[in-house]
Amino acid sequence: MHAKGSRFVIISGYHDYRSKRKANLHFIADELARRGSIFFLSLRFSFLTRFKEDPRHDLWNRANRVETVNGVTAYLWRTPVHAFGLPRRLALAERALFALFARGLPGPAQEAVSRADVVFIESGIAVIYLPLLRRLNPAAQIVYLASDSLGAINQAETIKSAFQRHAPLVDSARLPSPYLRSDVPSSIPCHFVPHGIEKERFAAIGPSPYRPGTCNAVSVGSMLFDPEVFASAGPMFPHVTFHVIGSGHAGPSVGNVIYHPEMPFNDTLPFIKHAHFAIAPYGEGVAPYLTHTSMKLMQYAFLGVPAVCPEIVAGGDRGRFGYRRGDESSLRMAIEAALRAPRGQSLPQLDWSDVTDRWLDPGSFADTVIAPKQEARPVGSSQRGAQDRVILA
Repeated sequence: MHAKGSRFVIISGYHDYRSKRKANLHFIADELARRGSIFFLSLRFSFLTRFKEDPRHDLWNRANRVETVNGVTAYLWRTPVHAFGLPRRLALAERALFALFARGLPGPAQEAVSRADVVFIESGIAVIYLPLLRRLNPAAQIVYLASDSLGAINQAETIKSAFQRHAPLVDSARLPSPYLRSDVPSSIPCHFVPHGIEKERFAAIGPSPYRPGTCNAVSVGSMLFDPEVFASAGPMFPHVTFHVIGSGHAGPSVGNVIYHPEMPFNDTLPFIKHAHFAIAPYGEGVAPYLTHTSMKLMQYAFLGVPAVCPEIVAGGDRGRFGYRRGDESSLRMAIEAALRAPRGQSLPQLDWSDVTDRWLDPGSFADTVIAPKQEARPVGSSQRGAQDRVILA
């Protein structure tokens, strides 16, 4: 366990600590700030970013300067352009572009790394900086955070090859799902540490936002959002009102499908708690590891709300009802089963303090152990169901 007063750095290619949309790194940063000093560096942000969905758009004018918020020192590195993947025929140009960026980081970030005890790098573009990080601080512990599979998030081939090439520079990895083990070079020791829950936020959820006597379903979030789920489910179940919150979908509300804009996290909780069932409408790109990493599915389970989701992420959880994507009959059966299902007991989850303990000292916890080359097993297998029960225990 690292002593109080340790110095930590988190490097992400997508998240900034000050973003309104919160992910696991934000909660971990809060915990690390209580235990020492924390520098949160955000990469891959440029004029090109303005043409795609990104949770940091409103931070444009706060980039390239150090800000301290809630005890976390944040730095969003904005450049004129950023390195990105190119078609295979332009592989040489892609490698040259990434090599150019890998040569340096902004001064405040280099200073923070040079003084750090632990540097956490999130899956993605941060891996190209591994040689630089090691040169800046040969003694620092470098920990890889496998937030996602590099293939699932369409990372450039240069990033994938850099990870394999620079793997010896990584001390260990933290995986939020055992199914991500095959995405990490075999030479890197891996530890399973699931996401946590901000349990205090769930302690005093407000009254139902729904009209008395109505039947309601809810979906929260935009990750891999599949609007076809609601285009099919709405007409199938006219007595159910489907509330879709913060999906990023540009379509209008139609009939009994209501699209709500993104709202503060606390405002979403009454919609979840008082729904008859919830939906995780993952579309193209859904992968088995979301069985364990889906924050919405964790929140639904914590509140004991039956969940409808693609079969590939249903696992062995009795509170999840899986459907085959694009198959309306299986979607109908999943929703009918969710409507019949009793509300379950809240499933126990780690809080973010527990998660941070495991990030910093995984060897002290038996539940972090991962077999050296554990692969994803077929969905619905007896082993997988047992594993899911262990993970949620």
